[in-house]
Amino acid sequence: MTERRRLKVGVAARSRIPALFLLVLSFAAAPAQTPDLGALEARAAAAAEANDYGGAAAILREARALFPENPRPAVLLGDLYTDRSLHALALDEYLAAESLDPTDTGTLQRIADSYGYLNREEDSIRYLRKILDLDPGSSRAVGDLGWMLFKTHRLKEGVELLEEAEGRLGPDIGFSMTLGTLRAELFEYEEARRRYEAAIAGARSEGYSRFVSVAYYNLSLLESRFRNWDRALAAADKSLAAEARSSGYLARGELRLRRMELDAALADFTSAFGVDTTPLARLGLAEAALASGRLDEALAWVREVEVLEEHPWMASFGTDPESFAMDLHELLWEIHRGRAELEKLRPKRDFRDALVSWVRYLARSLRALWHEGLFRRHARSVAASYAREGADLPAAAHAYQAFLWYPRKAARYLGMARALEEARVPGSRPSNDLEAARLARDPRAIREALAALDPVWERDLAEEGLGTLAEILSRRGGKAEARAVLERLWTLNPGALARRGFSVPAALVLDAAPEVPARTRRSLLRRLRALGLEPESPSDSRAAPGAFELRLRLDRSGAEFSLVQRASGSVLRRGSATFGSDYGAYEVAEFVFREVNSGR
Repeated sequence: MTERRRLKVGVAARSRIPALFLLVLSFAAAPAQTPDLGALEARAAAAAEANDYGGAAAILREARALFPENPRPAVLLGDLYTDRSLHALALDEYLAAESLDPTDTGTLQRIADSYGYLNREEDSIRYLRKILDLDPGSSRAVGDLGWMLFKTHRLKEGVELLEEAEGRLGPDIGFSMTLGTLRAELFEYEEARRRYEAAIAGARSEGYSRFVSVAYYNLSLLESRFRNWDRALAAADKSLAAEARSSGYLARGELRLRRMELDAALADFTSAFGVDTTPLARLGLAEAALASGRLDEALAWVREVEVLEEHPWMASFGTDPESFAMDLHELLWEIHRGRAELEKLRPKRDFRDALVSWVRYLARSLRALWHEGLFRRHARSVAASYAREGADLPAAAHAYQAFLWYPRKAARYLGMARALEEARVPGSRPSNDLEAARLARDPRAIREALAALDPVWERDLAEEGLGTLAEILSRRGGKAEARAVLERLWTLNPGALARRGFSVPAALVLDAAPEVPARTRRSLLRRLRALGLEPESPSDSRAAPGAFELRLRLDRSGAEFSLVQRASGSVLRRGSATFGSDYGAYEVAEFVFREVNSGR
């Protein structure tokens, strides 16, 4: 299967006309049509420069009314709206200007850009072709069209367009960048890398540090796709060295998530959030929180993205609304499923709390099921989009995700996807073996696949495999085997257990002060046993099974614990809490459960 990743930047974000007053000055360099129109434009420019956008818009609307045959007021008003990210309003103005002068390529370029910001790729393509019919030498239009062909999965057409233009118009760093992205999507590693390196060299010679940064980011994604992990990390570092953009932090954060370096990944996503103008950093923060088991935090980050109605940032990123919706609903599915499992597992205070918890568990499970359904629906749509353009590998990979509810059908698509991928990326075989074993629910095959994974760079996949193996073994009654798997999973990532419905298994050594009521001790032992903690007396020569030991001490007002690795005696985690003199078993059980299973 192709790697799981969020989004990729394909070309450097195109610089817009930065402010209305600059455009007006450029008009002023030419003879004004009438003094009155020039005066209105100057007033609008002054208002915009003073951040009075409403006043500037009113002046330009007045100019449109006074000079209905002149397209300039509509173009300026459209630029004003674009500067405020009001792309639907801007498009209306540009279309009005086009109706007055249908052959002005500047206006047509603005229309194509606006359609791109509105994620109407086909309309953008139509206008870019119009520009090239009028001006075949427009490098800007060629580059934008090549990018739009990438976004609509017309990979070979995009390559042909850009290579023909390159031969006709000469080398162009934008052409090289997009050709690298197209070749990467076609799994042509050497040519993609060559194109990115050419784009980097050209941008350096021009002193274009932002372009260098984005090109290294793209190169990092290419290396990651082909399992060249160390090269991918080096490219992400070089991206940040060129310019500290969010894309570089996002790429490095994703790589660190692969290695389960959760604190480092969180730091990178936090840095990206500080400079990001897209929702991607929030989704990265959500992923890091989810991996750490902080599900409410993850949900809060995703909800900030979920409420957004427009996504103009996609114009410069290698995604589309369907793919983005698929990723968003997959994340929400995982979060709500984890919150349901956590609710089911947590200790309950009393019967009323248990009843409320059951209702909450049911509601969260239904939300998870809803988002899973939406994820699979969008995956089916993305698969169909790739299939229409003959992109067989991503089509099969997305179809596999779409039909996981139907294992036989899913297995067929997985077989197609892995055959195509392994022919191009031989290093993908272990991860594909693991995916096939998880789909077949085959414990032996899962163990074999886990053993073949990269021990450093595929720890995220190891977590998925161990989680699936623990679920299978626990349902089949393999208590000792499941315990060993959960111990491995906790060692890899403590935050991975509770969201899968498990707590860390350990031998329990309880040391309670005499003043702790016997009823509290009995109730506590019952609650902790339900979490997988097997009681063991310090004086008992028969040790409970397992690699971990939880030493819990109770006194009159609180509790303290230490989780110990039995073989080495090292303390893996410790904590303490003060409850007050009237605490009961519930408070202690909830404290232990929360602390030993947190992903900090």
